[in-house]
Amino acid sequence: MESIGKILKKARLEKKLRIQDIYAQIKIDTAYLKALEGDAFNIMPSPEYVRIFLKGYANFLGLDTEKLLAQHDQCSRPSPSHKVKNIDKKTKKKILLFSIIGLTLILLIAGISIVRYFVNTVNNISIEEEGDNSVQNIPVLPLADMADSALITDDAGLIIPVFVDTGIIDAIDSSVEKISDSLELKFSAIDKTWIKIFADGKKLFEGTLYEGDEKVLYAKEKFHFRIGNAGGVAIQLNGEIMPILGKKGQVIGNVVVTKDGIHTQ
Repeated sequence: MESIGKILKKARLEKKLRIQDIYAQIKIDTAYLKALEGDAFNIMPSPEYVRIFLKGYANFLGLDTEKLLAQHDQCSRPSPSHKVKNIDKKTKKKILLFSIIGLTLILLIAGISIVRYFVNTVNNISIEEEGDNSVQNIPVLPLADMADSALITDDAGLIIPVFVDTGIIDAIDSSVEKISDSLELKFSAIDKTWIKIFADGKKLFEGTLYEGDEKVLYAKEKFHFRIGNAGGVAIQLNGEIMPILGKKGQVIGNVVVTKDGIHTQ
């Protein structure tokens, strides 16, 4: 079976077209067109961009788009041993929530075990001192004090009120809400790019990203940044792929990012 790149190049040559001719018609950068013909999909900003560019190129050449996309999906399908590196945002929040709840339960169980051990020790000492016929007087909390507690029954039928700090649950809710309200901005460099990034008015990063570098930043309300190579970086906002800002080498002085999207000024 011919590779996708060979199929695309063969169709272009049959139509006697140059790479520059294709760019003039469908506005896909010549570097990406050459990458498609060379089966070099790894230099694309993301797998989503590969599918978009492949579909546009194949349509222009009059090829079977669905067949090429299916061939690409089959070739790029990960093996069963492949580890998934990208976890979506909802999964991250669930992991954080379950981790906190799990830690809370461990501490609670440890506290209950200590209390039960202490109570059993006191009971054994009391029984030894008073004899088998003695009656143990166990203090009982007023019902009003026990209303907000969990009741744990041990093997001897003893009811032990264990108080649960509701502040822990409030902290969990607050933490999850804080994550969901934030903006996540991900930069994936496909070429050497200088960038200066601010979040909510505070500078977070200034420097050069090289091909293959990734940087993920967070803000509560907005980002704004300056970029020295607009075509050299792919951007994702809260997991959604944003359009490439400009051509390679193009300088953009002020880009503003809010929950509504990216705006250039």
